[in-house]
Amino acid sequence: KQRTVVVLAEKMWANNEIEWVAQQTAVRSGDVVPIFMASPAWLSRYRLESETEIPAKIVTPQPWGETMLRVWLEERELGQLDARPLRQQLLAGTGGVPVLLEVVYPLLRDVVSDIASEERVARWVEEQRLSPKDVGLSENIALYFHEMADLIGDRPEDFSTINELFASPTHGGRLDLKKLLGLWADLGLVRHDDLMRNKVEISPLGLLVARTMVKS
Repeated sequence: KQRTVVVLAEKMWANNEIEWVAQQTAVRSGDVVPIFMASPAWLSRYRLESETEIPAKIVTPQPWGETMLRVWLEERELGQLDARPLRQQLLAGTGGVPVLLEVVYPLLRDVVSDIASEERVARWVEEQRLSPKDVGLSENIALYFHEMADLIGDRPEDFSTINELFASPTHGGRLDLKKLLGLWADLGLVRHDDLMRNKVEISPLGLLVARTMVKS
């Protein structure tokens, strides 16, 4: 019977520690699957500061897009609200984070029951805030993200255009945009698929965080 071992840790693991775990007979045979639970702070340090890769696969939870949102609306018996304008509003207000969709669920149920109007949903969306700290961004990395959001807004942009911003003397010409984008993609703030095409597009979650920084 396969067993899963979960290791909770905040520190920066050394390669030899994970390598030692990976070489254990029970792990190599597949009888034991070790899972190291890391914090956003660990992920940030690893993505931005580490010069070597750990011998493990990194898996990060991602916010939902419209497809999963439509499934959720159907499962929660809110199918009659499944229209693109409302879906876009919900993504703008929740960033596609399931726990935040559960927060707005009672209001959506009232809309279906004609107790509340869709205008109330729009007001709820406008009131939502999600700070950089809430998604695991440190203060200085959040400032870089805000700069990029100011530059491209909600439209896709070429990697080269953004790279020019971060390679400027203002930033000392030392920022590694690929590392930053990798971290932001891990945290769900930019779209993974676009990075594969050398395009950068901020996700609904990223736009919610950027909007919060403007209004804070």
